[in-house]
Amino acid sequence: MKPMFFVDAAVGSGKTRAMIASIVQDDSQRNYLIASRTIQLLKQTAGDLRAALAQAGSTRSVVEVHTGNTSSGEGGVRAAALSAVNTRTGRQGVIVLVTTATCLELVPNIKSKCNWALVMDEAFEPVEFSKYTPGDNPERRRVEADYLASVFDIDESTGTLTVRAGMLEQVERIAAGSAGDYLLGLKAVAALVRRPSSRVSVVAPSDIQALKDNASSLSREIGLAAVTPPDEFRDFDEVIFLAALFEDTMLAILWTRVYCVDFQRHEGIVSKLNPDRNTHVTQARNLYFGYLLHPEDRATRTNLEKHFETGEDSAAPGYRVIDWCVRAVEKFFEDIQVGRGTRDEPWLLQMNGRYTDKHSPEGAPWRLIPAVAHGLNSFQDSHDIAALAVTNLSTPQLRWLRDLIPGLGSDDAMRAQRMPTIYQAVGRCSLRDMTSDEANFVVVLGKDDAEYLHRTFAGSTLLGQINGADGKPLRRLTVPPRQSKPAWVSARVQEFFAGLPASTVSVQKRELNAHLKACEAEDRASVTPQLASPLTSSDISRGIAAALSLGVGWHQPGGRAYRYERC
Repeated sequence: MKPMFFVDAAVGSGKTRAMIASIVQDDSQRNYLIASRTIQLLKQTAGDLRAALAQAGSTRSVVEVHTGNTSSGEGGVRAAALSAVNTRTGRQGVIVLVTTATCLELVPNIKSKCNWALVMDEAFEPVEFSKYTPGDNPERRRVEADYLASVFDIDESTGTLTVRAGMLEQVERIAAGSAGDYLLGLKAVAALVRRPSSRVSVVAPSDIQALKDNASSLSREIGLAAVTPPDEFRDFDEVIFLAALFEDTMLAILWTRVYCVDFQRHEGIVSKLNPDRNTHVTQARNLYFGYLLHPEDRATRTNLEKHFETGEDSAAPGYRVIDWCVRAVEKFFEDIQVGRGTRDEPWLLQMNGRYTDKHSPEGAPWRLIPAVAHGLNSFQDSHDIAALAVTNLSTPQLRWLRDLIPGLGSDDAMRAQRMPTIYQAVGRCSLRDMTSDEANFVVVLGKDDAEYLHRTFAGSTLLGQINGADGKPLRRLTVPPRQSKPAWVSARVQEFFAGLPASTVSVQKRELNAHLKACEAEDRASVTPQLASPLTSSDISRGIAAALSLGVGWHQPGGRAYRYERC
């Protein structure tokens, strides 16, 4: 089985330029299919490629296919891209550029893969998670689930979805959104299942059972996972992945451990890299990494949507942790600019789309960059960035992934899922500009992310937590503040005496001690315990003395240390 290749140079080190240089110097009859993560990156690469070919005096054909230059009729982009590849017979030296999403749809239908070298500019995600939301109404959920089961076969043991015989045309209509409004909820499911390069499964075993069994209740949200195995890629003349930190990506982990792909460095492209552009080394001294959240808090969507003062879930916009983070970063970068002696210099902000629109508000001190910002050069005039996007795995997704990949640890899985987004965002700022010697301040959400980046850029500076709130982790904001142990004992003693019948004039000390012991056990079992550690005899003595000093109507008679009497 022939190997696949990768180029894992640092962000901003010129991987795409090196790939272009390799193509220009390669056999002029060799066909290339190049996949870019975004249309913006595709256009950027195509422009650089045409310029390099022209400079070399080459007349090779460069074809771009994307939604910006292709009509939606007659199959749209997918059909146009497939035609651009399959109408070329033999080796003609043509270079076709498509987006990664289009490429994954094309690959199974390319006729003569042996005539094409495939270059994936930035590794794609071989596991794509999605969800199917039948709705709140239980009856409606059951109807939609029954329809889902009528067009897809569901493997009872693995949860794998496949198109039922004779239903492919209907699935295509559902995926295109033209099967009727009542089936729009199934659009995302159909789009995944009809993609021939992917295998789609229901994530949770309980949902598999519910879809198969009309008697079982159905979740409001059903998780799905689409896995892209390497099978359809093996017949290409050559497959090359350009990706920083490639060996930490989910693609490398999954295809190596599950499908036994042999990945090797592409020495031809590596030899074209400029060693002076290794940003992990050359720019590290200019990089400063800080984080926003308390070290005990994870950067999750749930945490970002909590109330930043009370820790309560689902706060209103303006009062969420993510809103506080943006304000904290704004103040931090304002102070940085004062130190530089500059004003109104925009910094970069990366956030999930749910927290912002596609454009920065008028007068904002930041420039928004996409959550998927791989390879883009148009932001490198900004020095600083706040990378606040989160792409975490949910608990069911993590469990499913660990079942799929032998020996996969939770930390490795989470890092592979979220770090490429953060790392690529960092690579958009002026660290890409080899002529810049300006300090780059990078703010991320979590401590782990900041420390990972600090290790990656050896020689950088770790700032720690910036503009912290009051030092409390979110999970403790909803817990009432703890009393001192003597104060806690005093309160329990007052409760004890107040609860005695009016006819009681004296009690034994052992009765009070028994009450305190029961209260301590109850506190220990509480979800929000007030005692940080067990009571000591000193805590108890001081607490009792404090209670009696408050004039509770009881005192400890002199000489009778083991009894209390009413005053």
